[in-house]
Amino acid sequence: MTTHKFNPEIRDKVTGLLTRDEFQKMARQKIRTGEFGLALIWFNIDNFKIYNEVFGYEKGTTLLREVAEILKVIFPINHNILARFSDDNFVVMSGWCALEDNIEAVQNSLYRLHKNATLKLRAGIYFPSHADDIAISCDRAKIACDAIRKNHSIKSCMYHEDMSTNLTQRQYILDNLSNAFKNDYIKVVYQPIIRILTGKICEAEALSRWEDPELGYISPNDFITTLEQYREIHRLDIFILNKVCSALKKRLENNLPLLPVSINLSRLDFELCDIFHEFEHSITKNNIPRKMLKIEITESVYSDDMTILDLGIEKFRANGYEVWMDDFGSGYSSLNALKDYHFDTIKFDMKFLSGFNKNSRRLKTILSSNLSMAKQMGIQTLAEGVETQEQYEYLQSIGFEKAQGYLFGRAMNLDDVFALEMPYENFKDAEYYSRLGKIEMPSQDLMHRPDYEIADVRSMALLEFCAGDVDVIAQNKSHALWLETTTPRELEIIKEFLMRIMLSRVAKTFYIFMNGNCLSVNLTPAASNLRTGAEAWLSVHYDITRIPKCKNNIHSPRDTYNCLREILDGEILQLD
Repeated sequence: MTTHKFNPEIRDKVTGLLTRDEFQKMARQKIRTGEFGLALIWFNIDNFKIYNEVFGYEKGTTLLREVAEILKVIFPINHNILARFSDDNFVVMSGWCALEDNIEAVQNSLYRLHKNATLKLRAGIYFPSHADDIAISCDRAKIACDAIRKNHSIKSCMYHEDMSTNLTQRQYILDNLSNAFKNDYIKVVYQPIIRILTGKICEAEALSRWEDPELGYISPNDFITTLEQYREIHRLDIFILNKVCSALKKRLENNLPLLPVSINLSRLDFELCDIFHEFEHSITKNNIPRKMLKIEITESVYSDDMTILDLGIEKFRANGYEVWMDDFGSGYSSLNALKDYHFDTIKFDMKFLSGFNKNSRRLKTILSSNLSMAKQMGIQTLAEGVETQEQYEYLQSIGFEKAQGYLFGRAMNLDDVFALEMPYENFKDAEYYSRLGKIEMPSQDLMHRPDYEIADVRSMALLEFCAGDVDVIAQNKSHALWLETTTPRELEIIKEFLMRIMLSRVAKTFYIFMNGNCLSVNLTPAASNLRTGAEAWLSVHYDITRIPKCKNNIHSPRDTYNCLREILDGEILQLD
């Protein structure tokens, strides 16, 4: 008879069931007793992420507890072993007797509680032998459960050998991870990240590649998924961290240019080790500034119990590290995660751009709307998966800050990143450009009605004043069109006028009379670059007059100017 003595240290905090580790310990002991007729059942809730998104995490947590209570009723804990492994995954060790009837009873009980929700409780079944490893046995039950993920007419499935084509590889990965570290079979490579405002390489993302002497190339998806599933992912992430810091130290010691590097972390890193301590130890050992390392946390890790991750994110940010949300939009919890946690950058998942040519109108609406939201929240933006010049130019036109993808280069050695035929940014300029990147400049002009005398059309530009000259470094479409109608002589006069204001370093509103119209211009300091001495200003101007076409040309621009001079409060630059 199996009994579960209550011990909070071995219990899942949400459901009160056993944890994965304690379940495997007890199940291993049960198998070793030689008891005959045991089965492992892996339960998974279909559409759980959608349920969380629609009803919220609190309702999602209640659902998990309801499943746990149903399992305890159908599989009493005095005869069975019950656990919640992770997220919406539950595992039961039970006897063969009435197994299929019990599984169906669990599924029907959940359905009766949530008739109106599109929930399905899938079940995968495996019958372990006395010689089986319990972790592998659970994996086989999961494989059976996953096999019916897309077949909604089947509620349960028994494992068979044909399902395990990758099981041998998974075991090889686990057995040979240390050897791969020792012999450099796993290498760290870097993919460049481009700052769209300057066209320069501003950062790089650290990625891992496994070239094995026996299996050859092992896909990152295969070995990373395996290491996460078997709770060994922290070993890989710490390995990458140390390799990155070592590479940066080498360049620093040789007076070579540096780029900040982003490192991917899993939620398990915060559970299985003190990942913050690992970062602090590595940067101290290699004498690397904190600002040289960025932390990427994938969108898919956000689930019901986020206390450890929440504290971990805030600890990193409080100590000067940037934390990025990776794969934004790849799942169903992106907006909830943005609401609940603080990020410095969000990386838009490459799937956003995968249909750029196919469904561009809807895609562009989604991208521009989410970009606007991020800028209003003061969050930097990065688009992954950029493969064409057309995609890049569109991202540039709507104000994305950074881009990453095959258009700029695949993952490569760090030295090769600096050898690309692209300029790279001085990392000391990053704060300056980050401040500019958070400024929102609408990409579409507001359409004015023809019967209105005053048009609400904003022309916006970022101007950089440096070494006695003014340059436009970013602008929206309306401003670009205005520049096209301005003569070189007019531009020179305006530039001299702007420089006089910029030397005062004080925001100012003034007016320009030109081409029969009056522009109201607001010029505001935006950011200063302490390294170069450059100063950026935000220029916003409105066309506050529209001269109507009057019969016999009775109404002239001069008449309008004279009227406006009497009511305008500010300096006027007249070009007509």
